[in-house]
Amino acid sequence: MSEIKTTLNFFFENESPPQGVRNVNYIFLTGGGARSLGLDATIAASLQVPVQIVNPFQRIDVKSAGSEIESLLAQGPLYGIALGLALRKFGDT
Repeated sequence: MSEIKTTLNFFFENESPPQGVRNVNYIFLTGGGARSLGLDATIAASLQVPVQIVNPFQRIDVKSAGSEIESLLAQGPLYGIALGLALRKFGDT
């Protein structure tokens, strides 16, 4: 966890964060590593900020997935980027 702290400190000390951003108030985890046992709790305890595993299907009707719905929801963090790209429309930037 010291690498995460080091990276955040470097960002706020050496980079130009977006206007009004002074610290990290919340952390969202996605991707394959997001489901690593205890990762979210470890990061939350180490950085003293709330951590949430992202569920990209939270506001999408996946009932038509049939019997695979539980598997799809359980593996949700793996599909964050793919779902985001799939929801894009022509002309999005």
